[in-house]
Amino acid sequence: MKKVALVFVVAVILPSLVLAWLAVRSLRDQQFLLERQQSLLDQRVTDALAKNISDYLAQRQQEFSAQVESLAANRDTQTVAAQFDNQIRQRWPLAEVGFWRHAVGQNPLAAPNARPAAQMFRLDNSDFLGNLEAVEVY
Repeated sequence: MKKVALVFVVAVILPSLVLAWLAVRSLRDQQFLLERQQSLLDQRVTDALAKNISDYLAQRQQEFSAQVESLAANRDTQTVAAQFDNQIRQRWPLAEVGFWRHAVGQNPLAAPNARPAAQMFRLDNSDFLGNLEAVEVY
């Protein structure tokens, strides 16, 4: 009986244990591969989304530049600066506050009769726009 039990253990149980160990190891490897493929897929989707956002922002920036160029073309800068907030908001719907900044070191212009949002923007950002304050960009 002992020989039959020994043969059974050697012939059936031992190979079964080895196969189970190999199956668990293979499963771990497959899990790693699936996680790697998922991360690569996520990275591709994220890169495509980031490119779409970058393209969208570049397009809006070009639109804004074109609007500013058309406003400033062959006109006196003082006149443009005084009316810039109203005109840019009328021509370009993405603008919330328009301001005109002349040379380096000068604060942005805001007309004395500017709307409250424009005056608040100027007050909040005048140090940065006047090159008096550094702001960390992420």
